[in-house]
Formats: sequence, C-alpha cells, structure tokens
Amino acid sequence: MNKMFKIAFGAVLSVGLVLPAIAQDNFPDVPENHWAYEAVGRLKEAEILFGYPDGAYRGNRPMSRYEFAAATYQFWKKVRGWYDNHEARIKALEGGGDGGDINELRDMVKQLRADVDMMKGWGKRIEDLEKLSAEFEKEMAAMGVDVKQLRSDLGDLEERVSKLEKVKPAVDIHGTVDFLALAGHSTDGNMGMTPSNRVFGLSDAGFRAGLTNDLTMYHEAAIDLKGTNEEGPKWQATVVVGNMIGALGGLKANLGSYNNANFGSGFTAGSADIYIDNATVTFDTALVGQGFNATVGRMDHMVGQYLWKRSDFTTYFHNARWDDHKHTFDGAMLDFNFGPAALKVFGGLNSEIQSVNGTELNPIAGTGIDKTLGAQLMFPVGDMGGINLAYLWHRGDTPFGLIDGVDVYGGEVDLKFQNINVYGAYSKSDTKLGDNNVTNTDNTVWDIHLGYSADNWGVGGGYKEVERNFVAAGSWQRIGNQWSPTNIKGFDAKLWFKPSEDFKIWGKGQRLEPISTGGPFPFAGYDDITSIMVGLDYQFGPNWGTMLSYEDVRFNSLGGAADPSQKWFTIGFNYGMGANSSLMFTYQFSDLDFKGLAGAGLDPGGRNRYKGGLLGTQLSVKF
Repeated sequence: MNKMFKIAFGAVLSVGLVLPAIAQDNFPDVPENHWAYEAVGRLKEAEILFGYPDGAYRGNRPMSRYEFAAATYQFWKKVRGWYDNHEARIKALEGGGDGGDINELRDMVKQLRADVDMMKGWGKRIEDLEKLSAEFEKEMAAMGVDVKQLRSDLGDLEERVSKLEKVKPAVDIHGTVDFLALAGHSTDGNMGMTPSNRVFGLSDAGFRAGLTNDLTMYHEAAIDLKGTNEEGPKWQATVVVGNMIGALGGLKANLGSYNNANFGSGFTAGSADIYIDNATVTFDTALVGQGFNATVGRMDHMVGQYLWKRSDFTTYFHNARWDDHKHTFDGAMLDFNFGPAALKVFGGLNSEIQSVNGTELNPIAGTGIDKTLGAQLMFPVGDMGGINLAYLWHRGDTPFGLIDGVDVYGGEVDLKFQNINVYGAYSKSDTKLGDNNVTNTDNTVWDIHLGYSADNWGVGGGYKEVERNFVAAGSWQRIGNQWSPTNIKGFDAKLWFKPSEDFKIWGKGQRLEPISTGGPFPFAGYDDITSIMVGLDYQFGPNWGTMLSYEDVRFNSLGGAADPSQKWFTIGFNYGMGANSSLMFTYQFSDLDFKGLAGAGLDPGGRNRYKGGLLGTQLSVKF
C-alpha cells in the first residue's frame, strides 16, 4: 500500500500541470510553514480536496479508500474538462480553416500546439492515474471513470492539431480605412497655401471663407488581398474605394492622384471612385540557365531620387500608399541575383492606369512619359551600405513640346563607416525626339553629403548642383513651394539633438543660387535663395505625441526688385487609440508674399498674397 500511496500522491499533485499558480484559500488547520501547505491549497482551490463539514482538513487523519477515490475522480474530471475544452476549440478551427484572419488563426493553432506539447509531459501522470483506477476499480467505475479512453482522446488531440497547423485560409485579407477632414480659413482677406501649392480658405463660389465654409470630408478604404500558398506562384492585390482621387475641376479639386497634386486649386470631395492600386503575380523561372524571379501585373517601384522617385505632395495626409515615393506601372519586373549583387529589369506603361471614373493614377507630368524600360544594378560594399546604378528609357506616345522621350542614367552611393555616413549621387538626362538628341548639355546632377550620428545628436551637410536641362521623374528636394527644382546649386546642412528618448529637436537649412542667370531658366531672376526649417517632436506618454515646425524661405531678387517670402508654422497631435488605429490633428498657418513676381512659376494660383490656416483631422484604422 505504501507504493500505491506514492503513485496516488504523485497523480493527485499533478493537477498543477493544468492549474495556474494561484493565491490559495487554504484549510484553517494547515499551517503556512507546513511542507504540503501550497499543494493542499491548490488542490482545495481546484475542488479536489473538500475537507470536513466544519472546514478543517485534519491532515494527520488516515484517508479511506472511498475518500481517496473521490479525490482521484475529481482530478480525472479536471483532465477530462481540459480535453473537452480543447476538443471544442479544435472543432471550431477544423470547421473554419478556409476563411478569417490568417494571423488570428495562426495564433490560435500556435496556442493549441503549446498546450498539446505541454500535455506530452503528462504521460507518467496518466500512467499513475491508470494504476489508481485499477487499484480503485470498483469505487471509480461507479463514478464513470474511463482513464484508458482519456489517454486515447488526449493522443488524438496531437494528431488533429498537427493537421490544423497545415491548414490556413486561401486568402489573407487586411487593409486600412482613412477619414480625412480639411477645413481652411482665410486671413486679412487672403487665402492660404500649403507647401504643395494647394490653396484653402476658399468657398465654392470663389470667395474668401472660414473653417465652416471651406470644410471638405474625404474617405478611403484599401483592401489588401494576398494568397497564402507556400508553393507555386504568389499573388497579391490592393483594391481602393473612396472619394480622394480626382482631376482638376474649376476652383477646387480632389486631393489629386499619386503624382498629381492639382497645384493652385482648393480642396473638394468628388464622387466615390474605385481603382486597383496594385495586382501582381510572382513566380520563379529561368532563362539560359540563369534562375530569376518574375513579377507581372500592376506594381510600383522606386529607383533613386534623381532617377525615378515619386514626390509626396500630400503633406496634410499620411498614408503608406500615398507616401511611399514609388511610381506605378503596368508591366513586368525580373529579379536576378549574381552572388551578392542584384539586377532588376523592369518595364511597362505609366499612362492609362485609370480608376473606374477615368482618373489617371500616376501621371508623370511635364515629361510626356507614357512607357518606361529600366535596368537597376545594386551591390553591397561589405556591411557598410551599397551602390545603386540604373539606366531608364522613357518614351511618349506623342511629342511633348519638342521631345518624345528621355533617357536618364546614373547612380547613388550610400555608405556608413561606424558613425559617419557618406552619400553621393550622379545623374544625367538626354531628351529625345525619335532617335535624335534634343538636349545633351547642361543636363547633369552632382550631389555629395556627409553626416555624423552619435547616440543623442547628429549633424550633416553637403553640396549639390542640378543643371537647367536636367529632366527626370524624380524627387530630390523642396524649396518652399518649389518641388524638384533645376538650375540650382548650393549648400545645405542639418542638425538634430535628443535630450531624452521621447524628445527630439531638429533644424535644417540651405542656401542656393541659380547656375544660369540669363535666359528663361528657373530662378534666373534671383540672386540667391535661403530656406530654414526648425522643429521638435515630443512623445508624452504611451499614446500621445506632438510636433511643432517652422519654415522660412526667402528669395533674394536681382536688380533690387522685391524679395518674395514664404512661411509656414505647423503644430500637430497624434493619439494612438490602440495597435491598429490612430487619430491625428494638425494645424498649419501659411504666410506667402510673392511681391508681384511670378519668376520660376512660384505662384501657381496667380493671387500673389496667401495668408490663412488649414485644420486637418485624420482617423486611420487598420484591419
């Protein structure tokens, strides 16, 4: 009986495998310093030991066979209940494995796997339970105990969970929903203007207006679909519905599209529209013995800031698709790997990528580009960074002015030596009419920058030249409301400092001048241009953050003419409402005075004076 007591004692105490550690409400006659205090308390909490009617445990009293059988039966019920609970969870997954959120299903199956793996350690305890059932066969049979069946059932869970781990939804569905409210007001009878040349404080009738009369509500939902198959071709797509995109229309227009900001126009919400942002199939194949990865469909890509990069004109709206700087095209991309080096060859149509309502999603304005063929070679330089080289052939279906094509080529080097960063870029563009060069002089870019970063501060600066005839679908810098300017050279610098992990102060400035001062070239009428931006970012608490910035741009005219100026002051608050949602408030006050000078197309609205504020509210939800 002593051996059987040891088996029984071990089996009963094994209830700890299925019960969490808890604060015990123990029997009053069991002292806290007794070696069995914790075990007895857990068994009482688990309703395996009940004690006597007066509440005492009487641990020194011998236990009868019937009492021990009752305690063993209670333990068997606990294990049986654990099995029944997991049986129900597995049945639910077995019946719904072809839909739902793949991440949620993966988490559920992962938890089941952890539970079943833990169960494997119960083997010895189940053997003890079987021996106890044999010893107390008569008493436990009357209670309906079948330990052998329980062992069989628990073993079945292992097999069924293994099968579930191989099952997942055929399609993974995620997405984002954005709501944006923009309200502008005029000041001193003047409308305001954003750095992206959108005016506000303008009523539908064209009069100066306040916040309530210039209120626009936008909404957009993007649904991301992705195949979950691990073998064979991979596919993905994003479908978008909303009222944000739209072409220029009268005094006001929608946000525009990915590469069209509707310069000089106010804000309005148009009809709801639907478009396919991207839709691709990717598969592995080979050509003359060289394996490569092929992607076909509607896709987006960025090569380099002086080569092929889309500007982010929506400074008042934050969204990954709108802000990723990638151009969209319908075509194909081939990815080759030659050791550490990677080669991308891509091409397709840039135009005629339209929404259901006919809005062009990615118009490359000012170049007449309808189709692109490109080759991009990237290779690392140790673990310090890499070199990016590219050649792009852009062609148009009809001549744009005197050209119908542009060849852009060059490269970038981005390296980091411990705390020092080195960036250099060279690019050149040749405009074409058929097979003939139209311009192949004064068409290059040089850019060199150095930076140093420590733990809580950093500094950097450099020099660049962008010649007057350089043409590229790139995005390299902004001078006030002027985006990717040409005929410019000069220096820039930046500095940042973090007094604490949650607080950052930063500043940057540039002083530029025209390369050519004669002729009808950009900025030819100015002696120099200075731009200064300062700001701070502060995270106060786990959910709230704020930012402040000030921008001041001065155009120093030649010949004593008036000097245009541009100023923006911005304040913003961001509230994180959880892992998948956020609420952002921004207010930007603008003060621009072009002094009656329209040089370099500085004033797209043609109103000379702009002064007013724009209030933005954005709610973003991910699912």
